[in-house]
Amino acid sequence: MKIKMIVKMKIIFLMLALFAGVTVQAQQLSPFASIQSGNQQLIEDAVKDGIFLVRRCYRLQDTTSATPRFFGWGNLPYFGETFSVAVKTKNGYIISDKAVRPWIYDGKFEQEVDPNRFVPVLSTNEYRTMGNTDFIAFPDRNTSTREVSINSVYSVEDNELFEQKGFFIHDSDEVIRGWLVWIVFNNPLEGNSDEQTPTFTIFRSELTFEQGTDVYDIPAPAIDRHIVGGIYVMPKITDIGQTTFHLSGFLHKEGNQWKLVRLGNVGTGAAVQQAPAQTGGLTPIEGSENNENGTSGQKRGLFW
Repeated sequence: MKIKMIVKMKIIFLMLALFAGVTVQAQQLSPFASIQSGNQQLIEDAVKDGIFLVRRCYRLQDTTSATPRFFGWGNLPYFGETFSVAVKTKNGYIISDKAVRPWIYDGKFEQEVDPNRFVPVLSTNEYRTMGNTDFIAFPDRNTSTREVSINSVYSVEDNELFEQKGFFIHDSDEVIRGWLVWIVFNNPLEGNSDEQTPTFTIFRSELTFEQGTDVYDIPAPAIDRHIVGGIYVMPKITDIGQTTFHLSGFLHKEGNQWKLVRLGNVGTGAAVQQAPAQTGGLTPIEGSENNENGTSGQKRGLFW
């Protein structure tokens, strides 16, 4: 699958004409001013195969136990889960911090967990493409994960998973005329991911990438659906009648603010050592031999 769209010249001219009529002055605090794209379906068809979702779960390990003991929440085989957008590149894929440190984005972790006793341990690591509702496990092999932006966005070098069929990355200090592609669902995915299909909300936007500035504040679109994430792409005419979309930015939410992260550090940032996935070892709550403390854990929703 090549992230490429072949169009007739008249369509290319239409796209360029649309851009020629949009001139937006970038602002320091709110760099984007967007107009919803009339070419929604055109852009969606061009980029959707390069975007996928990641489901990452974690559980708790009891550090006071002489043998490994793990806890979930509410009779589930994990304590918490997150869903986030990821995007394919020529050398692997880009993921957000929600797939690397899911507990940071889980309110009950801070509220319910005693850090002197429990540590989070990564478990389920799955993905699904935009056209599917079923998640499948990432292959169990060594990959190199590097920071693109600290505690925000990461690149994973993996030439096998998507066979290098992904976006080219564009990064330079210049005015970028492209599209913001938001991935949205009707409801939050946590605990409700089955049979939910994504939709795309697409805006054409202009942004000036400035030297030394790698992160830009982005106002979220005024929609009543749940935004999971998004990307920023720009078109490049590579041949007669041929346009390729390049990846220029990755959207990541920090608190209540969406940020667009430039991708200039892909493959060159600091290496990240992720804990290996722990997929076994949980004992069902029914008849657990390890429940030495009675039901005290269950009162908070924990189970063995």
